[in-house]
Order: sequence, then C-alpha cells, then structure tokens
Amino acid sequence: MQQQLRTWFAFLGMVATLATLGFTQPVQAQAWPQRPVTLIVPYAPGTGIDIIARTLAPKLSERLGQGVIVENKAGASGTIGGRFVQTAPADGYTLLFTAATHVLAKQVLSQPPYDPQTDFAPVARTGTAPLLLVVAPTKPQT
Repeated sequence: MQQQLRTWFAFLGMVATLATLGFTQPVQAQAWPQRPVTLIVPYAPGTGIDIIARTLAPKLSERLGQGVIVENKAGASGTIGGRFVQTAPADGYTLLFTAATHVLAKQVLSQPPYDPQTDFAPVARTGTAPLLLVVAPTKPQT
C-alpha cells in the first residue's frame, strides 16, 4: 500500500511538472550585438594595427550581422585609446583592438592610467608578431 502511494505521488508530481511546462514561455537570451560594435585602435590611422582592424571589420560585421566601426584614439603610447575603452561600459560594444605592446604599459610608463593585465579581458587573438623588450644593462631589471 505504501509503495502504491509513493508511485501515485510520483506520478502526480510528474503530471504537475509537465502541465506547468506547457504553460510557461521559454526564456530567450537577447542576442548580441543589437547595435554596432566599435573597435578602438589606440594608434594613428595607417599603422599596422589600424590596417588589420579595418581589414577585419567588414568580415566581423558580416559574421555578426551588425555594423563594426573602427575608431582611432591615438596618443600616449596607446594609453589614450586604452583608457577610453577601460572607462566605457563593459557591455561588449566597445572593444580595444591593440598590439601586444599594450601589456607593457606598466613597464614603460612611470604612471600608467590602468593595469593592462587586470583592467581588460582578452577576447580574441587576430594575429601574432615578434616582440622584444631591450633594457640597458645599467638599468634596474626586475
């Protein structure tokens, strides 16, 4: 008798769950992007990074189904553009398109406006290039 009762309650619970599922609307996540995406290039127009960004932008736009704008914010060894992106809303619509030298801001600037390793999150690698940092042997090396 007790086993039949458990089976009956399990059956009722399953029926109630299925009935509830029939009346609920599935929650749909909003698709990204819903507006144009801006790629901030922290270097002058015509530089290697700018050319790569402008070459990739139409392909990215086609893939996303949304416009991709390339905007140059040059100056201060790339930190003007970096600071602009750092202070932009973290909604995925303003991206920093920069070179590996971006991560050296703390090593080459006395007071960088941000920490390039903790204030930014990598999204994608679009290419590679060799990088070499040279320091005079008379300078402190840490």
